[in-house]
Amino acid sequence: MKKKRNLIGVCLVAVLMLALTVIGYAAGDGEAAPEYGAWCLVPPLVTIVLAFVTKQTIISMFIGIWVGATIIHHFNPIDGLIGSFTGYLVPSIADSWNAGMLIIMALVCFGALSNVVDTAIGWVFQLFCRIVGFY
Repeated sequence: MKKKRNLIGVCLVAVLMLALTVIGYAAGDGEAAPEYGAWCLVPPLVTIVLAFVTKQTIISMFIGIWVGATIIHHFNPIDGLIGSFTGYLVPSIADSWNAGMLIIMALVCFGALSNVVDTAIGWVFQLFCRIVGFY
């Protein structure tokens, strides 16, 4: 059942991207400052729906960024993929504030993980000592 739901979500994204591509190529007349109108609602909706369907939030957020970049790049999925990395993800990670937050989060997560492992090893050692009779 879970695989079927994931397949349905992936198929919906593929159909949406195909529809966006066709509509973009049909309506592309090269205006200088495009107004996206209701298209600005598509990336967050895709992200929210995919997050609920697939239960994978990071992948859903990346797909939402990709859909938004695709809309900005005149509904070209390849340019949207390249633009999502070069225009949004890499500059966001390279920003000093975001990089500092990523380092702090990595240290916190590593500290929490080492604490969990330390506690688990201590619990196992204590159980072993009780079984053997040293405790």
